[in-house]
Amino acid sequence: AEAMPRASLAWFVVAFTAVAIPGSLAFVAEDLVLHGLLTAHPFLSVLMLLASILNAVTLMRAGAQLFLGAPRRAHAVPD
Repeated sequence: AEAMPRASLAWFVVAFTAVAIPGSLAFVAEDLVLHGLLTAHPFLSVLMLLASILNAVTLMRAGAQLFLGAPRRAHAVPD
């Protein structure tokens, strides 16, 4: 992120928009689909929510590893 601040910012903005954060057009569309599914097929709406959550986690982990590097290991205390 220090080397490419604009690219990292663009990645996270696009990733947040792709997972439909409130305020984006995708959020309105996904909200309408979710409410329609909730009344007709409650089980499918739960699956849709889980898929959205998994997409958000995957995109955030990919962006963090891409721009922030591999996670550091905690200091191991020798036995």
